[in-house]
Amino acid sequence: FFIEGITRIGYDSFRFPISSLSIGPHGWIQRVSFIVSGLCIFFFAIGLRMNLRFSRAGVSGPLLIGLVAIGLIGAGIFSTDPLFGYPSTMPMIFQQYSLHGRLHNAFSLPVFIGLPIASFIFSRRFLGLRKLGWSIYSLLSALTMPVFFILAAIGFDQNPALVEIAGL
Repeated sequence: FFIEGITRIGYDSFRFPISSLSIGPHGWIQRVSFIVSGLCIFFFAIGLRMNLRFSRAGVSGPLLIGLVAIGLIGAGIFSTDPLFGYPSTMPMIFQQYSLHGRLHNAFSLPVFIGLPIASFIFSRRFLGLRKLGWSIYSLLSALTMPVFFILAAIGFDQNPALVEIAGL
């Protein structure tokens, strides 16, 4: 998405979500990126399950990571709708009416909800293993991801204080 974002005319990674790259004639590149990332994470979830099957985090952690994978795959299958002036031929208002856009958003939810919960679960697991650094890292990830997701959503709603950095 980085290369696609810097080469896409009119795309501003500080202002628009990565999903906006799935729009237009080159949108297939971002959709494939979501699907491939989702498949990699799905296989990671299977590996987690196999390695953690006898622990408390052995079911819920891999299950949540698997839902993240399904979310990314679904977000890749269904393209998002235009958003506040992207692509540049679209008006500066939010017009999300298509079934594809709604499905894209629905599939995105497990990513933004499941990943922080999984991070919290793994933070507890690392703490039990006395791996304090990984536990803190996972806990901070679990706490900060929802905060930044909410701030981005406020920015995407065109809040003047956050609109210019919502994609960040």
